[in-house]
Amino acid sequence: SYMMVLQRSMADAEQQLFEQDPALEKLNRKELNRRPDYREAIARGWRRGMGQLLLIGANARYFSDSSEVPPTDVARGEAAAGVSIDFYARVTEGTVGPERARFVSPRSATAITPDPVAILQGVTGERLTLATHLVEFLLTPEAQRLWILEPGEPGGPIERSPRRMPIRRDVYADQTAWADHFNPFEEAGNFNQRGEWMSLMSEIIPIWDAAWIDSREGLIGAYQTILRVTDNAKREQLLRALANVPVTMQEVDDQRATRAQLKQRGADVDEWNAQQRIMWGKRFREHYAKVAAEAQ
Repeated sequence: SYMMVLQRSMADAEQQLFEQDPALEKLNRKELNRRPDYREAIARGWRRGMGQLLLIGANARYFSDSSEVPPTDVARGEAAAGVSIDFYARVTEGTVGPERARFVSPRSATAITPDPVAILQGVTGERLTLATHLVEFLLTPEAQRLWILEPGEPGGPIERSPRRMPIRRDVYADQTAWADHFNPFEEAGNFNQRGEWMSLMSEIIPIWDAAWIDSREGLIGAYQTILRVTDNAKREQLLRALANVPVTMQEVDDQRATRAQLKQRGADVDEWNAQQRIMWGKRFREHYAKVAAEAQ
C-alpha cells in the first residue's frame, strides 16, 4: 500500500517529463535509465512520495502489526481512516454498513493483484483430474460470481460473501445482486506497480521504520508544533519542510549496492542493517527537531 503511494508519485514525475519532452516516451526502459534527466525526475517523484507518506505517518495514531485492526477501528469510530487490504475493508463495510465504514480505492493509484491458484507438483491420477477440474471451474463465470454475490442469491454463497474481485473482465457486465459494485479494470486506471521500482521496497522499509516508528516521538512532536502555528501560509510552509525528507533515492540505491558487496564478502549483514537503521533514525530525529524549532 505504501509502495503504491510512492510509485504513483514516481509515475507522475515520469509523465510530467514525457509531456515536456515527448520523444523520451519512445525510448525503452534501459535507454531511459541512462539519461540523467530521467533519473533526476524519478528521484524527485520518489522523494515527493516519501514526503506524502511521512505526513500520513505524522497524522497516524498508531502502527499495527495486524491487518484486521485498521478497518475495525474505523468502523468503531476509533480512527477517521486507515490503510487496509481491500477485502478486509469490504467485509467490514458489509458488516457495519457503508454509513459507518467505506472502502476507497483511489483511481489511477491502485494496483490490482490477483490471487494465485496452483496444482501441487507430483499430483497424479484421479487427484490430478479433480484438481484440474477445480482450477477450470474457478475460471468459469459461475465460479467468478461466487466470489462476490450476496449470500442466498442463486449461485451465490450460503452464509457470507467473500467480497473478492472476479478476475474475468466479462463478469463485470452484470453486477446484479453483487455484494459490492465496482470494476477494478476501471479503478486501476492503467496504474501498475513496476518490478524495478518495487525492488526498492526491502531497502525502504528500514527507513520507514526509522522515520515513523523509531523516531515517532520527534515526528509527532514536530507535527503537533506545526499544527499550532496560526498563520496559514507559515503552517503550510512548515508542513512542506517536514515532508522534505532527509534522504535521496540515490542513497537507497547506494545502500542496496553496499549490502550486496557485504554479502559477497561474507560480512555480518544483520549488524550493518541495524547500524543503518540507527543512522536513519538519528538523521530523521535531527530533521524533525530542526523543523520543530522553526515552528516555535
